[in-house]
Amino acid sequence: MDCSPTQSTAPRPPTKMPNSPVLMALLIVLLVFASPAKALPKRIVSVNLCTDGLLLTLAPKQHIAAVSRYASDNNRSPFTELAKEVPAVSIQAEAILALKPELVLAGKYGARETIKQLQRLGIPVEKFAPVQNFAELKEQIARLGNLIGEPERAQALIAQIQQLDNSMPPVSSKIRGAIYFGSGVSPGSNTMEGRVLELAGIENITATPLRKGIVHLPLEEFIVAKPDILVLTDYHQNTPSRAQRFQHHPVFRRMQQSTVVLPANLLTCGGGSWTMEAVNRLRAFTAKSYPAKEDS
Repeated sequence: MDCSPTQSTAPRPPTKMPNSPVLMALLIVLLVFASPAKALPKRIVSVNLCTDGLLLTLAPKQHIAAVSRYASDNNRSPFTELAKEVPAVSIQAEAILALKPELVLAGKYGARETIKQLQRLGIPVEKFAPVQNFAELKEQIARLGNLIGEPERAQALIAQIQQLDNSMPPVSSKIRGAIYFGSGVSPGSNTMEGRVLELAGIENITATPLRKGIVHLPLEEFIVAKPDILVLTDYHQNTPSRAQRFQHHPVFRRMQQSTVVLPANLLTCGGGSWTMEAVNRLRAFTAKSYPAKEDS
């Protein structure tokens, strides 16, 4: 008869995880440092004028592989001086690939075929939609700051924009105006250009609940509204074209004394110091031309 002791078949108690807060904290730290961190892009290319401006403002120059050629165009760009310090690139996939980008910034609607080619080749692309107000602009700045590892610069720029947005005087219902672009379109409500009028203390006659974004403003409606101020831009102002022909209408010629012509680049990609320059020019014009209305 086998008298040797039999092995117990009872299950072993499960191993307990350490419940010490210190041990748990150490375990979390080890897990965090064990996982590889995503490398921040060091070669960034922008192929859109507004992302050019954000990139030039937020990123160190050594991390900017190139911006679009639009950034050096005085007719369009308010940041030509910054653009001089970095290379420019055409919006062609081959030219962009030659720069070996680690991140490409693009507009939501432009250069679609180029962007598709880059994405097919595995190049990271971030698209930015046109901003319609300061809130959207601040969101985009924060987003880009996180993408390129410059959140502090982004927050500093957001603070400057907030200061600009807070500088709005009460809108005077006695000074009314409109901005006209080529082909008779005008910024309505929820637009950065319309906000420039508001910041200057001018009621935008195009802005209505039903008119959001850049819309067509019929000349007949402009005449009936009897605005005090007409704002035009100098973009291709002296170039004969169908788009600019409306500016030579007798109605506009009669408003020459009430017309402000702003450099077109001051109304491009709003939010920077150039936006404040546009606001200050309009404020100076209204103060000079309509002192009684401003004071009343």
